[in-house]
Amino acid sequence: MNRIILIGNGFDLAHDLKTSYKDFIKDFWKKQTIDYNNQATSLEGMKWFNKNNVFFEFSILPPPPLKENFYKTQKISYKNKFLEVITDEFENKNWVDIEEHYNVHLQEIVHGSIKARKYWRVDWLNRDFEIIKKLLETYLKDEVIINDEKKFLDKIKNIIFSKFVLDDFTQVGVETIIDEEYHKLRQINERTDYQSINNLSETTFYLLRNLDGNNIPINKEEIRKILIKKTTFSQDFHLLPRQILFLNFNYTNTENRYYKYDFFKDKTEGFKKEIQIEKDTIHIHGELMNDKNPIIFGYGDEIANEYKAIEKMNDNRFLENIKSIRYLETDNYKRLLNFINSDNYQIFIMGHSCGLSDRTLLNTLFEHENCVSIKVFYHQETETRDNYSDVVRNISRNFNNKATMREKVVNKQYCESLI
Repeated sequence: MNRIILIGNGFDLAHDLKTSYKDFIKDFWKKQTIDYNNQATSLEGMKWFNKNNVFFEFSILPPPPLKENFYKTQKISYKNKFLEVITDEFENKNWVDIEEHYNVHLQEIVHGSIKARKYWRVDWLNRDFEIIKKLLETYLKDEVIINDEKKFLDKIKNIIFSKFVLDDFTQVGVETIIDEEYHKLRQINERTDYQSINNLSETTFYLLRNLDGNNIPINKEEIRKILIKKTTFSQDFHLLPRQILFLNFNYTNTENRYYKYDFFKDKTEGFKKEIQIEKDTIHIHGELMNDKNPIIFGYGDEIANEYKAIEKMNDNRFLENIKSIRYLETDNYKRLLNFINSDNYQIFIMGHSCGLSDRTLLNTLFEHENCVSIKVFYHQETETRDNYSDVVRNISRNFNNKATMREKVVNKQYCESLI
């Protein structure tokens, strides 16, 4: 049994990195305000253009210094129309909303909708979107370099390397765990020197003594009873994944703090010498400062009927920012498929909203026959409010088979907040 740590922007936020969409857009306008104030006294009522004249122009007579971000004024004439859209009500937006806005405008162009007031050509939309993408990459580079304090959270570490809990799994998952524990004990029993294994667990001694005293094979039903009924022996099973995959949707590498952690370095209890966990990382949307894995920022819901209309345009410009096309530029997606095809797996969702902009990939992960558990580690917004229900509703949109969803998604009673 394996485990996927599915990482979204909330994971970075939990480590005090200012990488939210709100952080990005507020920083952008703060810099524009400072730049304007530095020039305002010499403008003498002329139009002020921001750097490179690619975003907007600002006209006011006379031009006084501004004490706050001037996106709130009515004096701006936007040249980058996508900036205008994503600035509007940015306090309530996340990255998934920005990608959704791109898709909405793309659809309006495809259908020639009267709503397409801002864009009549896909070239213009792609141009403006590319400028925002470059701004984002620059901002994140600066943010990571300046504010990356290598914060390490024990709670997240303990979650990542936690034991399997049978209540979290589908029936197929439960049977897989029981089978795996049975075969582990069989392998130990076949070693004639099993009593000399370092700190052999009490459970193992119990079962092996039973085997020696009664001259019968190890009983799988005995293991089932111990694990499902949670007897006093159940705590002695280590129940850990063979492999952990950090599937990072961010452009940062915050997960590396846990990837490098040696969970068993100072462990002595149980038969830890028998345990080895392999770890791997896939930055599915690319990485900062890595030309071999460029960042992917766009839309990824090719399941929707609307996507067929895009393909029928027979114009590659409309596919420029479709994620599934971009995935083919690296081997990341292929590596992910190899992982999920190799064994049953559990998914831990950490800081990912599971919105529609990643629907194609998430549908592949969630509905795969090897996926036997999806557990949400939600954001505790206030003492009485969290986002568990919002994330689960988003998860449901990534399922075609709702009965399967209800079996795989762990109910809130067994979930907890990320921090």
